[in-house]
Amino acid sequence: CNPTNDIDPTITDGITEVRVYEGQQAGTQVIGPRLWYDEDASESQSEAYFTGGTFEGACDGLFQVDPQDGAVYLVKSFNFNDQFNQRWAWTECDYTAEMCNLDGTCTDMADVRIIIVNINDQAPLMISGSVSVTISEGTTIGTSVTTVLPRDYDQNYDPASSNDFWIAGDALATEYFELNGLDVEVLKEPNIDDGSPSFFDITIMARDDINSPMDVIHVYVTVEPAEEHDPEFEKASYTASVSFHIFN
Repeated sequence: CNPTNDIDPTITDGITEVRVYEGQQAGTQVIGPRLWYDEDASESQSEAYFTGGTFEGACDGLFQVDPQDGAVYLVKSFNFNDQFNQRWAWTECDYTAEMCNLDGTCTDMADVRIIIVNINDQAPLMISGSVSVTISEGTTIGTSVTTVLPRDYDQNYDPASSNDFWIAGDALATEYFELNGLDVEVLKEPNIDDGSPSFFDITIMARDDINSPMDVIHVYVTVEPAEEHDPEFEKASYTASVSFHIFN
């Protein structure tokens, strides 16, 4: 009795999700050779082949499937930061691994998701730059004097979170102002009559962690005296004497 090739091969490794990191080089193996099983003893690996389905959108052209063993390779290197102008915000590529007989009938399919990971390799930047602002004496607590704009290119090009930057400066700057989200706000009402300064140099710093480069801007705040007092004489009355000479 000769064995017949009457049972289709099946993919058995159960791979459904893998991760690939930005900056990996072309030719990197993303998924190793697939495991599959065929009950037909006479059927060998060479009698079946794999297709990789279709990678669409931004994923198109990034990966290639080896038809011999189903392994997936990176076709070209990519970097989220290099693609800023193209606004690459995608992080997932889905494809269906298909196992086919030599006659062209594809009998088993396995969905796989390749998650593309944006690594933290860029320090946040303060793209708003230093700024000078003027406020009035007595500006109320919670008033925003300016808005800063940090940018972290590792966060899918969204503004950096408040954990990436903080306010600094001398003791008076941090006593009178605080950073609330993206806003520099009044923490204590400045009152020149009570001795508060009329000028503040506030430093805003951005850094991922202690080992990353730091970007710094300054917010220069000038406090103008408020028209809160009516003018008054120092004395209730004044005495003046006038002398003159009469010439003949």
